[in-house]
Amino acid sequence: YLRARFLWNQRDVSAVSESVDFFRRAAERDPGFALAHAGLADAYVILGIYGVRPPAEVYPTARDAASRALAIDPGLGEAVAAQACVAAVYDWDGRAAEEQFRCAIDLTPSYATAHQWYGMNVLLPQARFTEALAALDRALELDRMSPAIATGRGIVYLYSHDYQRARQQFDAVAKEHPHFGLVHHFLGLCHGAEGRLG
Repeated sequence: YLRARFLWNQRDVSAVSESVDFFRRAAERDPGFALAHAGLADAYVILGIYGVRPPAEVYPTARDAASRALAIDPGLGEAVAAQACVAAVYDWDGRAAEEQFRCAIDLTPSYATAHQWYGMNVLLPQARFTEALAALDRALELDRMSPAIATGRGIVYLYSHDYQRARQQFDAVAKEHPHFGLVHHFLGLCHGAEGRLG
């Protein structure tokens, strides 16, 4: 399980794909280990968000894994957060997603990913930029080493058209995590929005 979480936190396509196998092994060794099922849900969510596998394949699988985790531990915020993310990005049900994310945060307030995904998948699409930044700031307080969360702050700035802050945020993440591909993608988008590609 710990190896799976380490790989998942890399947010690299191959590492997240590999984390699926480790989460599965953990769940097979101890079918009652709710966090392993929740981790499997998280891995499938990321594979869907990154477009690695078809949404119709990964999101129902993620939902099922989260449901297995909640059948074992109904108070597991990590599993509720995975379900909330599926509701947001697959079901397009912003109201249900917001309720579930708030529930996940109440259940496990120290789970950085719940704050991150709430900001990125509910607040940002609704142009609630101040709230999205607050959610990401809280996530970053809980997990200062996460390039995904730090990049998320830049994405909020980008979509709120604050290109200078977005670029500064992306540059800082790219300097600290030069092999994190997602930040380079969004840095390129930022340069394009600023007309700095020519």
